[in-house]
Amino acid sequence: MKQVIILHGVAESHQHFLDEIITGSVPFSEGWWMPWIARELIKKNILTQRPQMPNAWMFGAKYSEWTKFFKNFNLDAETVVIGHSAGGGVHA
Repeated sequence: MKQVIILHGVAESHQHFLDEIITGSVPFSEGWWMPWIARELIKKNILTQRPQMPNAWMFGAKYSEWTKFFKNFNLDAETVVIGHSAGGGVHA
């Protein structure tokens, strides 16, 4: 089955996530162009996921954590991974 996994980048500070919790604003995986491309892929019946990666602030992000988290996804020959900024450095 065709699937796309879209990985976001990192915030400049942990404050971004604190503000997000306090204000109830949109999580990082729902920002910028990511919702638009997800909608377009879903219209084409392509399974699309936008996980919220752990500790996604600039000085808290650890690729080892992200890679471990990412391995929870079932990847196959029909999987496409789109990584934005720091999300482009994650690999299985």
